[in-house]
Amino acid sequence: MSVRRRVVVVAIGAVVFAACSRAGGPGTADESGGDAGGAPGAGGAAGDAGAVGAGGDGGAAGVGASAGVGGATWGSWGSAALPDFGWAAPLCSPRGDGASGAPADIGRDMAPVVAPDAVAALVAGNAELGLALYRDLGAAAPTSNLFFSPYSISNALALAYVGARGETAQQMASALHFTLDTPTLNAAFDSLDLALSSRAATCDAITLSVVDGLWGDLSLTFDPSYLITLTTYYGTSVQTANFAGAPEVARAAINDWVAVETAHLIPQLLAMGSITPDIRAVLVNALYLDAKWAHPFDASRTKQAPFTRADGSVTSVDMMTDDLRVGHAAGTNWEAVELPYAGGQLSLVILLPAAGHFAEVEGALTGTFTVSVLASMSPATATLSMPKLKFPGRTFSLKTELARLGMMDAFSLAADFSGMTATDQLTIGDVFHQATITIDETGTVAAAATAVVAEPISLITSESPPQIIVDHPYILLIRDRPTGTVLFMGRVLDPQP
Repeated sequence: MSVRRRVVVVAIGAVVFAACSRAGGPGTADESGGDAGGAPGAGGAAGDAGAVGAGGDGGAAGVGASAGVGGATWGSWGSAALPDFGWAAPLCSPRGDGASGAPADIGRDMAPVVAPDAVAALVAGNAELGLALYRDLGAAAPTSNLFFSPYSISNALALAYVGARGETAQQMASALHFTLDTPTLNAAFDSLDLALSSRAATCDAITLSVVDGLWGDLSLTFDPSYLITLTTYYGTSVQTANFAGAPEVARAAINDWVAVETAHLIPQLLAMGSITPDIRAVLVNALYLDAKWAHPFDASRTKQAPFTRADGSVTSVDMMTDDLRVGHAAGTNWEAVELPYAGGQLSLVILLPAAGHFAEVEGALTGTFTVSVLASMSPATATLSMPKLKFPGRTFSLKTELARLGMMDAFSLAADFSGMTATDQLTIGDVFHQATITIDETGTVAAAATAVVAEPISLITSESPPQIIVDHPYILLIRDRPTGTVLFMGRVLDPQP
């Protein structure tokens, strides 16, 4: 019987608001994240891993979209269709440091030919994966904060998926909501990565980078077409490591790379002992965001104020307050506010359930409902009060959640990653993720229902500015508005855990 070797897939999401920072993965589960596992590498350019399209979310009863937004999709927010909230310029000017914002990777296709509908399908699939993971991770730790990067997780697993074949590929496509054929998926990821990374080119108050790395054992021979795909469409840096002979040295090297790519917000993704001699490859995605608000909060107005946790207990937090131009929407038992970052292309969305209705609104968090909320935003000048936030990153495993979503063979002896290498039989040992976020007056830094009634969303159109006080649990997401990409999402049950 042949020996099965493991591959590690690491997704690191880093996002920072205000200062610089990067974010990685969910904010639940224990510190170590379990045994280091691995995910097979990305496949050949023509990798025949036929994607089995995962259907879109049908929407939950009780949160139907209002007329006119029912047809909205995650990827329908093209720049021409974005509402003009007057967000464009404050604190934003072209970079003067010579940085283009887009990665200039050797051999990368910097002008991929891909239809807009294909990129929109990728964006929609990533968002649906994020919502599925939100439900599973949230249910696993119902009293904990949660923060992770759907985009980073999807990107890292795409590197493994392209090398998958047969039933392994079909299960991964369904679980990850990949509905495109493999060559189109690769080009769509390339186009989206380049678009996201370019946000920094026109605004010196934004740093956003998406980078991928592959470490292969000295004994492993990759399929040449697999490596070409990684460098051409994902800009992946390829490095060798001596996992078999010096696993701790290899672990330290990967952690050092992650630390640099996340501005040292994630200094240790892989815990001691997580990389063992049977590891043959490690795939890593690092997403880093450091974004300043288009309109910073007045720090002199930040005061101590009460925040009521989900269990009814009260804690004191640093509550920021200011009169701001925002996007706003409201419905039965919830309201939402969208705060732009400098340049207006990135934003923070807060979905605030009415006090005592968090569980119902969270339970209704489907793709249909979420898209309807985003599509219903209208400009408003609001007096907004929200707590400062800082979540330290923790590494945790996504193996159980991904298997529950249907990605089972990839973690078993039945795994088929022959598109990655023909010399070794690989199986994914684990998928690790870590994310961190800081929100203050200047911006954000991030390193990787029973009573919700089915009725039209009612927008607040009063001429008097609404007062929005975020003093109880809420749901948040950080998105790229031109593409609709959900970079980070989570929930805040306690701003000071």
